[in-house]
Parts: sequence; C-alpha cells; structure tokens
Amino acid sequence: MTITYPTLVGKVVKEVTFSDDEHWTVVAIEFDDGTRASFRHEASITFYDPEIATVKEGDLINHRRLQSRKVA
Repeated sequence: MTITYPTLVGKVVKEVTFSDDEHWTVVAIEFDDGTRASFRHEASITFYDPEIATVKEGDLINHRRLQSRKVA
C-alpha cells in the first residue's frame, strides 16, 4: 500500500526527527516554512543502518550511512 500527502508536495524539509516511547512511535518532519507533519504509529520501528543516496537516472548511487544524534 502506498499513501501520498499532496499537501506536502514542494515543501522543503528542515529537519526530520524520530521518537519512540511506550505509547507512540513518531516521525516528525519540520519544514523551512515553520510547518510540521507528524506521523504517529502504534508500532515499534527499528532502523538498521539508515543511509542516504543520490538518485541518478532512477538508480540509487553513492550510498552513505546517515549520522544521527540523540535529542534530549
């Protein structure tokens, strides 16, 4: 299943945060216009070696591991 969010098309991402506690798993995306989209799930998600890559002609190249830091 694929879900799209037309309201978010064209927005510029400033920051993405992920949090997980006993009640919710949340992915929050903050945009440079001061808006935020939050996705709350009642599930546990584990990220294994998150990475970023360049898309070139439909292929992913230049894979690099994403650096992260904990937020208090």
